Amino acid sequence: MNLALDQRLHAAIEAAEQAAQVLCKWHSQSDLGITQKEDDSPVTHADLAANEIILSHLISSFPEDGILSEESADSENRFSKKYVWVIDPLDGTKDYIAKTGEFSVNIALIHEHQVVLGVIAVPLKKSLYYALQGRGAFCRYDGKDTPINVSQRTTNLIALKSRFHVRENEALYFATHRDKIPEVRTCGSAYKACLIACGDADLAIKMSSGTKEWDVAASVILIQEAGGVFLTPYGAPLLFNRRDVVNRDGYLIMNAMHKDLLIVKKT
Repeated sequence: MNLALDQRLHAAIEAAEQAAQVLCKWHSQSDLGITQKEDDSPVTHADLAANEIILSHLISSFPEDGILSEESADSENRFSKKYVWVIDPLDGTKDYIAKTGEFSVNIALIHEHQVVLGVIAVPLKKSLYYALQGRGAFCRYDGKDTPINVSQRTTNLIALKSRFHVRENEALYFATHRDKIPEVRTCGSAYKACLIACGDADLAIKMSSGTKEWDVAASVILIQEAGGVFLTPYGAPLLFNRRDVVNRDGYLIMNAMHKDLLIVKKT
C-alpha cells in the first residue's frame, strides 16, 4: 500500500465531487457566462468555478505538488515536482453548453511522466470513476464502489466518436474497419473512456492534435487498470508532464491490443 497515493486519491475524489456539484449548479442557469479563449474554444463561469475549487482543495492538501490545469497559467516549476496534478475542471464544454449531459471533471496525478491515479466525475450521470496504479478501476454510483473491466469482445466492436469534433480521417478510419467495428456511437468528453472501461463500448480514436494532457490523463489509467490499452494511434505510449502539452498524434483507446486497428505511420 502506498499511503501517499491513497491520500491523494481520497483528496482527488473529494475535489471532483465538489467540482461536480458546482457544475450541476451552474448547468441549471440560463446564462452560462460563455466566452472564447485564445484558441477559440469556449469557456464558461462553471469551468473557472470548478477549477478554483479543485485547485484550492489539492493545493491546500498537497502544497508540495505541481499543477497543470487547463484553466490556470502554466508554470515550469511543475518539472521539479515529484507529483504533478493534471486537471480539466470541465471536459466537454461544448457538451455542457449543449446540455447533452456528457461532460466530466478529470483529475490525474503524474509521477515520472506516468499516470498513477485518475478520477473522472460525470455529474449528470451521478457517477464517478477512479483508478489507482496496480489497484484496479472502479465506478462509484449511489454510494457503492464497483470494480469495472473492459469487454472481452474481439469482433463486432462498438466505437465511440465525439459529437462536436469528428474529423474526416476519423470517419474514414471507421469506414475502413467497418468489418470489425460495425457500430459507432456518439459520446462526449472523457465519458467515452468510462464507457469503454465498463465494457459498454470498445474503442475511441482521435487522429489529430485537438487534445491536451488534461483531456486524457485520467482516462489513461482508468482504461489501463480496467484491462484495456490507451496509446497513440501508432501504438506508442503517452507520456505526461511534458513541455508541449498537446497530444500531437492523437490517441487510441481499445478494450484490448488489436494490432490490426493501429495506424501505420508513413515514413
